Order: sequence, then structure tokens, then C-alpha cells
Amino acid sequence: MSKIQVEILDSKIGVPALRMEVDDKKLMLHSKYNPIQEAERFIDSLKERIEDSEHILFYGVGLGYHISYFCELYPEKLASAYEPITEIANLCLKLKSKTAFPKEKLAHFLIEDTENSLQANIQRLRELVHQKFIIITLPVYERLFSVKTENFSQSFRDFLLMVGNDIVTTAEFSRRWTVNALMNLPHTLKDPNFLLHQKHFFKGKPAIIVSAGPSLDEELENLRYIKENGLAYIFAVGSSNKTLLKHNIYPDAVVTYDPQQHNYKLFEEIYSRGINSIPMIYGTTVGYETLDYYTGPKMYFVTSQDKITQQFHQDKLPIIYDAPSVALIAMQLLNALEVSEIILVGQNFAFKKDKFYADGITRYDEDKRAISDNSIQEKDVAISLETEDVHGGKVKTSSHFLQMKVDMELYLQYVNMPVINTTSGGAAIIGTEYQPLKQLIEKKLVTSIVNDDWLDKSTSKSLTKVNKVFMNEFQREFDSFVQHDKLLKVYLIEFNEKLHGLKPNQIQKKLEHLDELFNQYFQNVFFQTSIIQIAKRSIEKLKAETQLVYAMSTSREKAEKVIKMHMAFLEKCRLIYSDIAPIISNWTIPKVSEMVKSKSFIATSGVFHYEGEWQRKIPISREEMPEGLTEEELEIWYKEKDIKDAIELPISFVETFRKGSLIQFRFMGNKLSIYGSNHSKVVLDLKVIIDNKITNLSINSIENVIDDLYIRKEIKTFTNLNDEIHNVTIEVLSESPNFTFHGIEINKSGRSFHIHEVERIEDLTVGKRIRCHYEAFKNNVGHFSGWGKEESPFLEIIPRANPYGDFYFICVEDGKLIADRNVQNEISWLTLETNDIATISGYQDKKLGIIVTLPTGGKFRDDQENDWFKYIKNSFKNNLGITNSDFYWNCVSDFTSWCLDESTEYKGKVVIRGRYRNLNKWKGKDGHYWGVSDSKANEYTTNSFRPIVLY
Repeated sequence: MSKIQVEILDSKIGVPALRMEVDDKKLMLHSKYNPIQEAERFIDSLKERIEDSEHILFYGVGLGYHISYFCELYPEKLASAYEPITEIANLCLKLKSKTAFPKEKLAHFLIEDTENSLQANIQRLRELVHQKFIIITLPVYERLFSVKTENFSQSFRDFLLMVGNDIVTTAEFSRRWTVNALMNLPHTLKDPNFLLHQKHFFKGKPAIIVSAGPSLDEELENLRYIKENGLAYIFAVGSSNKTLLKHNIYPDAVVTYDPQQHNYKLFEEIYSRGINSIPMIYGTTVGYETLDYYTGPKMYFVTSQDKITQQFHQDKLPIIYDAPSVALIAMQLLNALEVSEIILVGQNFAFKKDKFYADGITRYDEDKRAISDNSIQEKDVAISLETEDVHGGKVKTSSHFLQMKVDMELYLQYVNMPVINTTSGGAAIIGTEYQPLKQLIEKKLVTSIVNDDWLDKSTSKSLTKVNKVFMNEFQREFDSFVQHDKLLKVYLIEFNEKLHGLKPNQIQKKLEHLDELFNQYFQNVFFQTSIIQIAKRSIEKLKAETQLVYAMSTSREKAEKVIKMHMAFLEKCRLIYSDIAPIISNWTIPKVSEMVKSKSFIATSGVFHYEGEWQRKIPISREEMPEGLTEEELEIWYKEKDIKDAIELPISFVETFRKGSLIQFRFMGNKLSIYGSNHSKVVLDLKVIIDNKITNLSINSIENVIDDLYIRKEIKTFTNLNDEIHNVTIEVLSESPNFTFHGIEINKSGRSFHIHEVERIEDLTVGKRIRCHYEAFKNNVGHFSGWGKEESPFLEIIPRANPYGDFYFICVEDGKLIADRNVQNEISWLTLETNDIATISGYQDKKLGIIVTLPTGGKFRDDQENDWFKYIKNSFKNNLGITNSDFYWNCVSDFTSWCLDESTEYKGKVVIRGRYRNLNKWKGKDGHYWGVSDSKANEYTTNSFRPIVLY
């Protein structure tokens, strides 16, 4: 500890000065020393650097004469001061009446008054990242306090690097974190929280984190022995599950958190084998596609990047901090569970034997533009580094691996139990002890400790408590956000228009009121949970820019800059709103409401009968597909589209532009809410008839562009109805309507019916339909059940690989039913053939007394003797007076149905039928797409299973 002595001197000009002594270093002040003149010379010497900057950070305050002079010379520049010596800071403040030290003019006056205050102080200077700044160090501090000065400089450089990385990461993932949390919320409200309900199973017991490093190959038999004898819990992270399952070793759980769309591909081995016994422990910001695909048990943990999930849960939920590797996430989980020790397997953080990963794991080779094996690539070798390995030698690694290792080492300082690294040949990890896994088995892992039914006991409980108060507040604030935006926009426009006629005091009052309006805007609950994460960088930038502008004296120029900055910020927030509002309106709120108070039926669910001219409306626009693609090119296009990260919601709206268009349905219940919106410029008139009772409605047009996003809006709620089946008709009365119908909500115990729906197979006649449930694993034929019953919500009309939901079979002739939609995609024709579905005889379900097969589609382009032409395209629609067969049969653009036929024109290729918007090459005379698939074995995204049932 340095000895610091500070003495106040009175110079001959009558102003205080300092004499400082630090250890054996002294600053002698002569009797003729003039501190004011010295301060002025010092600032004048830096004039060029200062004038080129916006914010000046003074390191070393002294008595502050140089800062005082700076503030006089540059009153409209921003200044902050950092004083590392508490004694000097205290004297400076004590004498400020004599020295005129301008503390009140500083953006920050930071004092290093405790051992840990350096990092906290630097965090408070974050806005400098968004400003053009310089650091001016008082020269004497470099001599007397060289260690402190260098520590500050290095810490500030590290901070800037960290913030830079944070900005890059936030820019890349902030949207995904929020979108995923919103899309995943219905899952988290049903699934158990891993940390809240599992601790007693794991506390005091050993746990293994299995990573996908090349050393994993050497430990497979040891892991098999541990698993078979229950010696430790095994958690697989990253791609390691692929290697384990290849050798038939089932981990006790897989852990995942990556927000990216392609994260679901890590578990393809589990999907393809139809495994549903391995629980997935997922972060709430994980790519929502991962949860869509995964059919096994799921448990969640809340990540620090999620500002939403915690609010919707009544229980206080533990938080796991975001990290650059899933192994570090798993380590946090196990530390929170208080396991006895954490054992790392396959955690190389390095290359080994020219391998990047363990066997069975592939990589994309950017140079070859193809999927490659687990070998290191030329680019890896070109940028490789060396680091110490667990044996004391050297091992080749990469800067990315080293950064991940450093992050783990930092966290290990806070881990409360031993961490054993068994990775032979891996990088040495500070804070762990190396010990071969075989040795651990012989000496330590000797007792069976795994509770085989831990999962059954934890998931059987009713665990979720929805915070209904917050849910209602969130919905209110979401609905009112548009009005907040409108209020601010109008205020800024009017302020700008009247600015040149305002006096300085009036401008100041206007600016103060603008601050009040923006504070209300920022406090909106929807903004705080859903926009704030995506807008993080923009908010920081706005604060930094505002800080600079507000240093200016009140003037029109200042007001103009403030208006411009805030208008730009609002526009960015509108873009964010337009991106996530459809998700909240059409997915999150309805799904959460279903769990608590109501049951939703979207406009495309299948329960609504439409007459007149209707078309589907996609909430989030798809990109236009290029013309003339082959099936394989189309599949590549979809993969590339996925990389662009377009979030597509279920097609949930329908719209009409015709007077007299009708919607008809039935429902059981005592409450009905109708959702829709008027996109025309005049009032829309509707007639609603419930059991012959007429209600006329007038719907105002949407005024605000930000609101014109097909957001789900309530038109009317009918209450106090008798709890019985009601017949409903909605008719469009306006001459030139632009009406979007969103769907309905009824009470949770109710049920909605199509007007042609029957509940028993024996009641089916041509044109009638019956509800059925279907569930399946990826590329596996599933099970049909629940005939005539409501088993679950409806399947979306865009098919999924792992479907779980209801749909309708429509009777097209006696004893023949066709599904009203494709029920499953990413299932190959070969899989359907193997299960006898893609055969002439079909799959015979003796228990149900039915045969399941595929529709015929025509052996050549203009073949009309087939199911597709006869029932879906032509005669069936004519019999019922249907004007739009695509709409009726849910023929969604860019998705086709596998057919039973093989083409006579293209030998060995299977026919597919459907609807493509831009692909005209294969269109037959009937106007419907007729084509052939390039492969029977491929699991295409676009080719789907639409079953036919014979009974």
C-alpha cells in the first residue's frame, strides 16, 4: 500500500495549490507556482484534440483548475472527471468555493474510493462508447500514481473490448432472444422449471458435463459403464448427444440454449430415432424451432437475456447468465443444484489428432461449401495457436476456444464444489483438477446414485402459476403502446413546426415536457419487456446523444437536434414493434390466455365456413421465391431463407373485399369474442347473428400506420349467453370492405364446431367433416386418434415435422375421406411406403377398421383421372358451390402433397401436387401445380403428408 501525503499550499496569487508525496516520489511546488496559469497552458496545449471530441474524460482532478478552465472555454462540450485518490477528491470538493471546481457541470465525477470501485466506475462510463471521446490524464498522476493510472488504462481498454463484443453479440442476437422468449412462453408456462423443482435429486451427487471435443471418443466405454451403473448424472451439451447416441449411450438430459434457428439440428439423432425419453433442459431464449421439433420431456431455465418469462410466472425464478458456451451454462446449472462435483468430459478447448469434434459430428466447410467430417480444416490450421494442455505439454487451439476457456476459468472462481477435468489431451483449465475418468471410476464413482424416476416425479406435478395480474397489465400496455407512439409523434411534429416562433423559455418548457412523455413511453410494460432488449443499443445511443445535446444552452439548434434524435429513435422502435407485435398479438397472448381463461380459434383453424370471396393473409411476409427451381434447388432456397431468420407465424388471418361475404360456425359456451380489423378508409359495417338475434356493428378504420400490421383486435364480446350450442353468422354489409377476420375466443370449457361437422363416423355424408387427432415424430408415420373429439388445438395449415394437433377429415364420397390440410412435412415418400401408406393397398388399421393411404395425383401432367383433380380441384368443389378450392383444402403456397402415383413421364419419380406462386413450369391444365420429386428418400420441407382414409 502506497503512502500518500497531500498538503494544501497557498500560492502568492492567493489560490490554493497542492503538494503531494507518494512513497519517495514528491511534487515540489515553488513559491512562484501559479496553478491557474499552469492549468490554462495544459488545456491550451490540447486544443486540437479537444475540439475534435464530444466528451472529455479527465483522469486526475487535482484541485480542478484545468477542468474549470475547460468548462469556461468549451461550455457546450461534455466533461467527466475521474479521481483515483480519495484524499485529493475530498480536498477538491472541500475547496471548490475557492477553486471554482465545476462539479455540477460534469456528466460524471467518479472517485475510486473502495478496492472494487474501479470496475463499477468504468461501467458508469458506458455512454462514451457511443460518443467521440478522449481521455486527458493530468501528467503528475502518471509519475506519482503510475500503477493506478496503468490499471485504469488497461481496465478501460478491456472494458471497451467487452462492450464492443457485447454490441456485436446484441446486434446479432437481441431480436432472437426476444422473439424466442415470446414464442417459447407457452412452453415455459407448461414445462417445469429445472432449478426450482429438481434440486433435491441432484444435491450432493456427482454430475458429468459431456462436451463434443475429440477426446470424447476415448471415454465412451467409461461413460457407458457410468450410465449402466448409475454412478453419476450425465448431461450432454452441444453436439455430444450425437456421438453418445451413435454408441447407444442415453444421457440423463441434454442442455441447450443457442438462440439461432439451426440449433434444432443438434438433436437430429434424437428426432430420427423417435427417442422421447431423454429430457431437454432448455434456456428460455433458445431457438423456438428447437422446442417445435423436440417431442421428449422438456424443462426450462430463465436466461439473463430474457426480460419476459420471469414476469409471466408468479414464482420468482432463478436466472442463468448468458455465456459463450453451453458447457458454461450447464456448469451454472449444476452449481445452482449444489452437486457434489462437476466432471468435465470431452471439454478439449483444443484440437486433437487433427480433429475438431468427436466422431459422428459434422461441420460445414466454407471453402468447399459442403458438409464435411469432424477433421480440422485449412482455416483452423492457418489461425491456430498453442496453449498448455492438461499434461503440461502444448496443444493446438484457436482464439475462439481460448476465449471460451478464459470465460470458464473466470466463472470457476465462483463455483462452490470441485471441478474435475478428465479430458485427456485437452487444454488445461485453471480452477479444475485433471484426473482420468477411468481413475475416477475406480476410486470415487463407486456407488449408484442416479434416481431413475427423477423425471417422472418432477414432471407429474402441477408447477406453473401464471401471474394473471401481470398478464392483464401486459396486454393493456401492449394495446396502448400505439397511442403512446402516436402521442409522441404528434408532439414532435408540432414542436418542430412551431419551433421558430418560440422563445428560449418556451423551448425549455417544451423540452422538459418531451422528457416527461418519453419517461412514460419508456415505463410502458410492453416496452420494458419486449422492445428494450432489441433496442438496447439504440437506447444507449439516444442517451449518449441526449447527454451531448443537453450540454448546449437552450436554443433552436439544440431543440432541432433533440427532435431529430427522438424522431429517429421512435422510428427504430416502430420497426421493432412491427416485427414482434404480430407474434405477441397472434401467438403469445392467445396461447397464454388459453392456459388461463379462454380458448382461441384462429381464422384458419378449420372450424369456420366461409362463403363469398376470401383469401388467407400471412401476418409476417415471406420473401418472394425465385422462379423455375427444381425440388432440390427449392430445398436449398428454403435453407438459405432460414439462415436469413425470417420468423413465420401460423397463417391465421383471412380477408375479404366483397360485400355479402359470410362466416359461419357453431360453438358451445356462454361467451364469445370476435377478433378482426378494418383496413379500409371508411367505417366497416358488419351484421352478427347469434341464434337468430341480430347485432349490427360499425368498425372504425385503422388510423395509425404502426397499427396497420394485422394485429389481433377485439371487435365485440358477447357475454351472458346460455351455456349451450349457438349458431353464428357474420356478414359483411359494407360496399367496398377491406375486412380482416382474425378468429374467436370462447370460454375455456367450450368448443367450436364447423357447420358441417359431425362427431361420429357413421354420421358422415358427402361434404360433412369429422375431427381427428394426429401426432408424429420427424420422418415417422404417426397415430390417428380421437375421432369426433376435441383432443388438442388444431394443427396449423403450414405443416410441421413433429405434428401434435387436430384437423378435419372431409367426406368426398361414401367411405372415402381426405384430410383438409397437410398434416406433416419432412417425412419422405419412402417412409410412407415402408409403412404401407404409399401403396395401392394402403395401411390397414384393423382396430379402427380403416385404411390410410395417399391421394392419387395423376401419372402425367394433364391426367384428370385422379383424386386431386376429382375431389380437390374440380368436381367436389362444384357440388358444394365452393369458389376457391385452394382456400377450402388449405393448399398453401410453396407446400405440396405426396401422391400415390409414380410419373409415366419421369420414370421412377413420385408425383407431388399443390400450389406454388411463382413456379409455373409444371402447371397442368387444371391450374394446379403438378410435379415430380427428385428423391423418394429425402425429407423435404416442402413435400408433405395429406392422408386419405377409406372406411
